Amino acid sequence: MKLGKRFVIICSVVFLGMVICKGVGAEIIFQDDFDGYSDSPANHGWVVSSNISMVDDQGVNGSRCAMVTYNCSGTSPYWFGVNVSSFNRNALYVRFYFKVDDPSGGCKFLKLFGKRDQPEGYANTTLMINYYNSLLYEISYGDGGGTTNDTQTLIRYAGEHSDDNVNVLVAEGPFDPRDGKWHSYEFYMKYNDDGKRNGEYRVWIDGQLRVHAVNVKNRHDDNSNEFDSVQLANYCHSNWSHTWHLWYDNVVIADEYIGPFGPSGEPPGQPGEFREVPQ
Repeated sequence: MKLGKRFVIICSVVFLGMVICKGVGAEIIFQDDFDGYSDSPANHGWVVSSNISMVDDQGVNGSRCAMVTYNCSGTSPYWFGVNVSSFNRNALYVRFYFKVDDPSGGCKFLKLFGKRDQPEGYANTTLMINYYNSLLYEISYGDGGGTTNDTQTLIRYAGEHSDDNVNVLVAEGPFDPRDGKWHSYEFYMKYNDDGKRNGEYRVWIDGQLRVHAVNVKNRHDDNSNEFDSVQLANYCHSNWSHTWHLWYDNVVIADEYIGPFGPSGEPPGQPGEFREVPQ
C-alpha cells in the first residue's frame, strides 16, 4: 500500500474515533414535541394538571404544542413536568421553545427540583417570568446555608447577585418575551459538590448566552446533589389579574448542550447530534 493511502486511512480512523468518543456519555433524558400522539401527555411521561392543554397547528412550524391557561393564582392547576430522578444527574441542560400572550403575567416558568435527602431537605432552582413586569430576568435558588433551599438567593440576567461569592461571567440583561413569537430557551444547572463552590448556571435565549454564573453554592452538603424533576409552568403569583397563556414546544432534557433548531429548521435530538456549547 502506498504511503499516501495509508496516511489517509489512518487519519480517517482517528477522526472516526474522535467522533465516536465525543458522543460517548451523551444522553437525551427526555424529549417531546407533542406531535405523533393525540392522547394526554400524562401517558407520555408528563405530570399534567387541569390548566395544561394540547393545541393543534399553533406550535413551532405549525405543529402541535402545549398551552398553559393562567386564570387564577396558585400552583395546583399548573403542574406540568417530568420526573428525572432515576437518571441520577447532578447537571442538566433543559431546552424548549415558548411564547406568551401580550399582555401576559408572571409565573414560575421553569423549576428544577432536587431530590429530598436526610436530614429532610431539598435544593431547588427557579426561573420565572417576573410577577410584576413580565420579563425574564432572574434565577433564584437556596444558598446551601441549610437543607431547605428554594428561592432565598438570586442572580439576575443583568449581573446583580445576592451572594457576594458568585462570579457572573456573562450578563446580557432582561429579556421581554411579549412579541407573540416563539423563542428558544435553554438552561444549564450544575449542583455544587460537597464542601465546594463549583455550582454553575447558564441561560441561552435564541442561542445567545444571556447569563453565566460560576462559583455558585446551591445546595447544602446534607442535600442530595441530584435532580428529582423538571417542571414547566408551575406557580402563578397572587397578583394574578387577568387570564393569559403560555405555550411550550419541543422540550429536550439532556446532559449536553442542545441548542436551537439548525439552519434547516430541523431540531437536534439523537445522541451524538449535540451542539458545541457557545461561549
